Amino acid sequence: MTMRTTSPLDQPGLQPERTQLAWRRTTLAATTVTLLAAGVVVRHNATAVRLLALAIIAGVWLAILALSQRRISALSKANATTAPARVTGKPARLALLVVGLAMVSVLVVV
Repeated sequence: MTMRTTSPLDQPGLQPERTQLAWRRTTLAATTVTLLAAGVVVRHNATAVRLLALAIIAGVWLAILALSQRRISALSKANATTAPARVTGKPARLALLVVGLAMVSVLVVV
């Protein structure tokens, strides 16, 4: 008879926590990009294109913030009931928001 040792990463309760932390990191990265873009606009010429790009970046940041908060809340509720977490929505939405944020950020720098 062999004993199976489990690592701390194999514990089923840790998956929702890791996912919550990943959402928080994504939100933090989006916040950083938004603040850096705002800094560029403030320090340099605030042209109409840069202000428009900053407004789009802020809108995408708000969308990422709302999406991540909704996902974190869903994971918290699922974790509290000890049922498997089923989060609705498509990860592609977040990917498109992040890619859009990066593309619009280029307009601020250029």
